[in-house]
Amino acid sequence: GVEGLSPAMNSHEASSPCTRRRRRSRTVARRILGSFLAVMLAFAVTVGWGVVAQRRTARDSELLRSGYLPLVLSVDAALENQNLVSAQLNHITEAKNPADARQWIETARRLRPRIFERIRQSATSKVLTSTDGKARQMSDQIVAASGELEAFLAEDRAMLASLFEALETADAPRAKVLRDGVMAHEIAGARRTRVLKEQVESEMDQRIAAARDRERRALHSLLLLAGLT
Repeated sequence: GVEGLSPAMNSHEASSPCTRRRRRSRTVARRILGSFLAVMLAFAVTVGWGVVAQRRTARDSELLRSGYLPLVLSVDAALENQNLVSAQLNHITEAKNPADARQWIETARRLRPRIFERIRQSATSKVLTSTDGKARQMSDQIVAASGELEAFLAEDRAMLASLFEALETADAPRAKVLRDGVMAHEIAGARRTRVLKEQVESEMDQRIAAARDRERRALHSLLLLAGLT
């Protein structure tokens, strides 16, 4: 008789309030654990995205500060040097003492190799050549363009020598003709230098705009992930 009641007792025990409470407790525990893991996952994604965004921002800041800024300053120095030559040439035939203007011009020309070497050093710096492909491509273009520009400006040596000879012999008509020819050459060099500077500045502006867009997207993504968390 006792054995015959055993299944009923087992069924009663299985459906007892105590058993049901234990089952519900296990279900609630699993839900709590799942919710905790979901929150931890969302938090990890949020923190990871924030770290990635900060690293990108830091990389762009370093690229602008140590890469593009020294490069644009070195190109600007070349443009100022070129403008100095043009300014001295502009009034050299009317100057009371052309020798002073000649000294300024020759000093500026002696500085050219150093200035263009500084441009190439800035363009091939580790910061520019170790970043993305676009920066490396721009670096190669600046190196090639600066070499061509330096060679073009060096062609004024013979023209200046003829001009200085005409000034020394007081051949005013010939000096004016030679001055106009040299001025045209130097102005063309200044124009090409300005184009080079504008190219670097355009790259800087694009980098800044891209950094702002990434910052905006990162902020929106962080807000979304924070809301999900």
